[in-house]
Amino acid sequence: MKSITASALIALGAVASAQTSFSINIAPTVTAVDNVNISFGVDVEGDITSFPVSVLSTAPVGSVTTVEFSTNVDPSLFSYAIVGTYGETGMTIGVNKAVASSVLGLTWEQVFTDTAFSKSSVRDSFATDNFFGKLSFSQYLTGVEIQTGSGLQSLLAPIGEDVELINFSTASANGSARLQAVPEPASIAAVGMGLLALVRRKKR
Repeated sequence: MKSITASALIALGAVASAQTSFSINIAPTVTAVDNVNISFGVDVEGDITSFPVSVLSTAPVGSVTTVEFSTNVDPSLFSYAIVGTYGETGMTIGVNKAVASSVLGLTWEQVFTDTAFSKSSVRDSFATDNFFGKLSFSQYLTGVEIQTGSGLQSLLAPIGEDVELINFSTASANGSARLQAVPEPASIAAVGMGLLALVRRKKR
């Protein structure tokens, strides 16, 4: 795993300057997901760079919880994973649907092989909102790849695609989530004007 270099941070600042709005839908089916964070990741000039954003205290079972938030991320450049906790000892991670079936049945230690990131230490970071602990794990998460039938796949998903929530270390399925970029009002207005022009053109 590559470290975050000064040049990578400068490049990250360049690609992540303007505020972008996002909507996240989380639908747990087995256990609530607490201390919900988004781990954004991007490969900047060959360095994997990432950062966590805390968005929600809990997403209960049996309903879709929707939250809107803004951060300085260009959605075309970034991927993401959902990271949270469940119960008294568990971690929930929303992973790329392409790797979900390969992860099911594996323990935490089989997926996250770096002993610096034990389930209990990572859970403590997210439960206590320890930013540097969360940042460190998010950085690690961007480099984790799983062998699938299509070859090595990242745990992170492109923004706009669903992730599947996995409860570790039982590695059982726990619903789904989606992070979507929200069009800016100016963009919505432009789309509206375009549709209006089409309507007028049809009337003629």
